[in-house]
Amino acid sequence: MSEVVIAIDDPLKPDILDLLARHHAFTKANSPPGGCYAFDANELSGPDILFWSARRAGVPVGCVALYTRDAAFGELKSLHVAETERGSGLGAALVDQVLTSARDAGLTALGLETGHSEGFAASRRLYERHGFVHGPAFAPYEDGTFSYCMTRAL
Repeated sequence: MSEVVIAIDDPLKPDILDLLARHHAFTKANSPPGGCYAFDANELSGPDILFWSARRAGVPVGCVALYTRDAAFGELKSLHVAETERGSGLGAALVDQVLTSARDAGLTALGLETGHSEGFAASRRLYERHGFVHGPAFAPYEDGTFSYCMTRAL
């Protein structure tokens, strides 16, 4: 079995677009109408975002992004692991990548938004294992209906 390589990538590449389509399908299926805040590929290619893919034998099997919201606070966005890779530790490796990059960028805190539904339970557990705690909603997730915001100091 080939090793997974995590590297900065272009979210507009066709194979990444396919991975992001699966990510969006999952988030929409597990969120109420209007409760899905996943960035699209154009948003993920913005100037304040670092985007990584995880590839096995050249095929994307995961992704994550770091959105630098200001000089101190970043947001973990678009964590997705292909079904075939879930439980392999890839999600943890992607979260570690964001934590390391956020620290290297001088950020002092990191946040994320996920959902309350059972579909996001594994994600919440993963984030908790990495030191994230449930906390108050931050913009633009303040409606409080579905978003489950988590933060951690760096």
